[in-house]
Amino acid sequence: MIGDAATALASLKAEEIDVVADIDPKDFTDIKQNQLIQGAYTLYTPASLTSFFIYVNTRHPKLNDKLVRQALAHAVNVDEVINTLYFGLAEPLSGPVLPTKDYANKNLKPIAYNPEKAKELLKQAGWTDSNNNGTVDKTIDGELTELSLSYLITPNREISRNIALVLQENARKAGINIEPVTKEFTQIIADLRKGEYELSSGGRTVSPTLWDPMQSWHTQGDNRTGFGNAETDKLIEDLRITLDKGKRDDMYKKLQAAIYDEVPEVYLYVPSGRLAAHQRFEVIPTAMHPGFFPNLFRLKE
Repeated sequence: MIGDAATALASLKAEEIDVVADIDPKDFTDIKQNQLIQGAYTLYTPASLTSFFIYVNTRHPKLNDKLVRQALAHAVNVDEVINTLYFGLAEPLSGPVLPTKDYANKNLKPIAYNPEKAKELLKQAGWTDSNNNGTVDKTIDGELTELSLSYLITPNREISRNIALVLQENARKAGINIEPVTKEFTQIIADLRKGEYELSSGGRTVSPTLWDPMQSWHTQGDNRTGFGNAETDKLIEDLRITLDKGKRDDMYKKLQAAIYDEVPEVYLYVPSGRLAAHQRFEVIPTAMHPGFFPNLFRLKE
């Protein structure tokens, strides 16, 4: 296994390696134009079980109004992130269930980038730019508070930094100031669990089996956003004991609709897998990481 992306790409071009997974989106796009590589390797973009989103602390005084959280979702240009940072190798996401699942709620569309809509929602929630400095504000507990939000990212992922900069520029147009704050991954997890954050980058790899929302979404689970009430808790509990698929799917969709309305997470995208395998092999691509089954590699006859 070659850990360095540049070395792996060089080995690919020299035809010194049989398979490369998780290729950088830009490199993968460049490879698609490289006739030499195309002549020796087959490129695959299998579906992914991983999604990316923004954790929103619904307990925080700046974010405890769902209108503000809905405004935040409208202030994020997901299409720009997909097209400029992933070169189109991703699709927008509307909730915690991947769009490939048959119980995904197809009535819930990804929230569109619309800074004017975001401003309107913020105004309804009492946030206006009273001092004309470009950031909306509101009096909370007798103190003028600006909608300036810290956004936690890890230091070792360039894609996270680039996404944060795109989000910062997007949100500014709606009067929201996002300030990226770099912390080690372990510290971010600790802050999330304690609820000591405002916004945080987030990612989730789900099992190919049925979704169990207990841990992430039940109020007694590892609920990092503060989402949930007695009704959603009962829905989650009942999901675990409902065997009838039709009834269970309806319950899944109802829970997704509740999450969509409350916006405890701002959903971004599901990246495509990016895999190159030498043409002398028969390969079965898969959504399971790393995108292929090594034990199923077979030399072509």
